[in-house]
Amino acid sequence: MVVMPCYGIITAFPHQPLAVAAWAMGVAAALAISTALKSWSDISWSEQHRSLLLPGSWVPLALFLGLFATKYITNLMLAMDPPLKFDGYFVMLAGLAYGAFSGIFLGRGVAMWKVARHALRPVPAY
Repeated sequence: MVVMPCYGIITAFPHQPLAVAAWAMGVAAALAISTALKSWSDISWSEQHRSLLLPGSWVPLALFLGLFATKYITNLMLAMDPPLKFDGYFVMLAGLAYGAFSGIFLGRGVAMWKVARHALRPVPAY
């Protein structure tokens, strides 16, 4: 879910480097905000099952729906008005939106990686 929005930007705006730059800024901003807010702090490790525990939530569903709605609306607007492909504001807004979704999903992955790394690190033998 991190790569799909990037692919969406590249296919919607193939000759617009501004779109990829805006996507990268959106990723960085969303990752920084989700890390600072510790939005995925409810992820834990089960030593009994040796796996991550992710509590059920409506948030991932809302993120999936938001991403697909963004992709649909972007492509609908481009189909109705093809010159938007060259409008810098539209390109930048779409890139930031796609990047925000990528950053949020990346933040969740980083949080899971940190919990698993902390739980699985080797204990020093004395």
